[in-house]
Amino acid sequence: MRSQVLWANEDAVEAQWGSGLREILTTGAAPLPPQVQVEPSHDAGPNTPQAVSEEFDPRPQQARLQRLREWASAESERTEVAALPPELLQIVAFQNINSADDVLARCAGLTIPMDIRLARELAAVVSERPAPEQLPEKPKPVAGSEWSESPGVFAGVDWSTFGEGQARPLTPLLTHAVEGGISLDWQDPADLGRVRIFRVVASADTWPALDPSQAEPVGVTLSTSVAAPLVATSAVTFIGVWCHAGQDEVAARMAAPVFVAQGQVVWPPSRLTLQVTPRKTVAATFNVPPGATIQVQRFGAGSKPRFNQAAALDPSVLVGNGFVDPHPPVGEVSYAVYASVRLGDGSLEWSEPVMGTVTVRVRPTSLPLTVSPNGVSPGTYDISWETPEHGAVEVFLSPSAPPAGLSEESRTREIVRSQGLTPDRLLPYPTLSLGDTTVIQGVAIPDEWARAYFVATHVMAEDAVGVGPTVGLVLPRPPRNPELIERVDTQIITFAWPAADAQSKDADVIVEVHQGPRQSQELDVGRSQPIVSMTHEQYVLMGGIHLTRTLPPNGCSLHLFGVIYERGRPRRSHGVALDYPGITRVAYDIVAVRQDGQRSVNADDLAGYAVTVLSNEVLDAAHFVVVHHPQRLPLSPNDPGARELLSELRPLIANVTQTLGHLTPGTHMGFVRLFYSPPDRRDCARIAVIDPDPANLWRGVC
Repeated sequence: MRSQVLWANEDAVEAQWGSGLREILTTGAAPLPPQVQVEPSHDAGPNTPQAVSEEFDPRPQQARLQRLREWASAESERTEVAALPPELLQIVAFQNINSADDVLARCAGLTIPMDIRLARELAAVVSERPAPEQLPEKPKPVAGSEWSESPGVFAGVDWSTFGEGQARPLTPLLTHAVEGGISLDWQDPADLGRVRIFRVVASADTWPALDPSQAEPVGVTLSTSVAAPLVATSAVTFIGVWCHAGQDEVAARMAAPVFVAQGQVVWPPSRLTLQVTPRKTVAATFNVPPGATIQVQRFGAGSKPRFNQAAALDPSVLVGNGFVDPHPPVGEVSYAVYASVRLGDGSLEWSEPVMGTVTVRVRPTSLPLTVSPNGVSPGTYDISWETPEHGAVEVFLSPSAPPAGLSEESRTREIVRSQGLTPDRLLPYPTLSLGDTTVIQGVAIPDEWARAYFVATHVMAEDAVGVGPTVGLVLPRPPRNPELIERVDTQIITFAWPAADAQSKDADVIVEVHQGPRQSQELDVGRSQPIVSMTHEQYVLMGGIHLTRTLPPNGCSLHLFGVIYERGRPRRSHGVALDYPGITRVAYDIVAVRQDGQRSVNADDLAGYAVTVLSNEVLDAAHFVVVHHPQRLPLSPNDPGARELLSELRPLIANVTQTLGHLTPGTHMGFVRLFYSPPDRRDCARIAVIDPDPANLWRGVC
């Protein structure tokens, strides 16, 4: 036998029992079938079936039954049609049943479930009227809404007919924690019936796959995607979805349910709070679901938070209802806190994460640099610094020092760049980590720089940059292309100024000249004193160094240095050597003398003219000649118009005045001049004869 259960849907039952609806809703008792008025026939016997309608169908009853069977066969895929008992078709065919009300009344008396739509179809088939227009497939709302926490009344079911084992779900259940509950999604089993009512139930112990009435009811819906107002009572909640399906809502509620979906939700931690402590650790608190295991995953700036076991923190960071991250990265840090539960089948199920983000800020430091010459590549330098725990280090090289006070406090990157630490000054060299120290090796400095300044910046963020102390290098460059210009009465050293650019021609850059032994390329400048020095201003004025002290006649080496004074101490470049072969200077004079060899004071005591010489170097055999020219100074011993007055070959002692000979006074007035005239004319290059005052050379001789 089938039982019919009525529910709180006033419109659906009004057509059947009219005012008896309120009695059903208040008492829950099924009413008696409605009494049908029948006029007895005159020849009716006691066993004559009573008609349920005044209408009489004259057509053969067999034809009516045939039409009903053909209709039932064609609509056999419909659940409500297939459920019709065969005897009902015979009753409708052989009794005088032609309207939907007749069908409903007869089914009510026989306690056979029947809805108004199906009753109209049966009446249309037996009376050969057109079938009623099919209603759209849009589900009818349950109790006027898509979701109701009051499930209403469903038909009683003998659950023993389902067997001892659990029902197998038709589709998986997708769960997602949302604010105020859980969103549920499952596939719509459209083949179960035209109207599908889903009962959502929950359990804290296991999947409710045996009897939905034994689980905690959550709600009823016609939709396959809902937000259920579930709250956490344990670490995991098991959820089942049962479907009652039928041609209409009445049939659906009276039909046995089908287990369509099951799933579970592992409740995530809640109320996560994060805070950065003064020690730059991150402390967190949260609510832990009862019985759950917690895992914390950390993601730095630029990383997209997603479940990643590699990002999990050590379980030792967990403390009670929170955690303490002792070494978070600097900047924006995201944390994802997961709960996990071991299910009854042994599988490990994870919750969705509760997310939080904090910003860890560390004050940048002023990093000092150590600059030392590279031992492998001369002229290059190694830069090292202590590796900071957080942030990045950028090292700059500049020909000018940053402004004083830049390292006193944290700056923005924009300010740092405006003070000369621009990207083009950033060292592009790779770094090498040696324990707690970072090193850049083999940094070369442009040749034209006389000064170089290294400075490190500790970058924590665009608005937090620390500038370290400046390390300056003084790099004086030696003069270039030196040459010695030899004159009889002076010597001049010409050269190009040490630097190629005007910036390094500072007022404190000078050039020093040191003297050393001839043909020596190296000089111990620490034990030497400069013989002359020149500033850039003097260089521009004079064009070179004019030696005020005659270089030795036997030659020497000249070493030129570029010098910059730093903190009162000279910093010299490497030297440039200039070899000087030397030159012998012989000074002579034509002296009027008396008979006793003393200088004559007037013409009365004049006895002759003594030719005296003074050499600054020893000459073993020096050949000198004296010539006379009546009109001008003779230009050479063989000058046309000149006549030789004296020829002497003798050794000369250094720095001792010696007399080569005497000239006899006479009436031939003219210029008398001394020449060095060795047999090999190439020797003349190393002998310089220095003339006295030309007035002393105008003499009268024989």
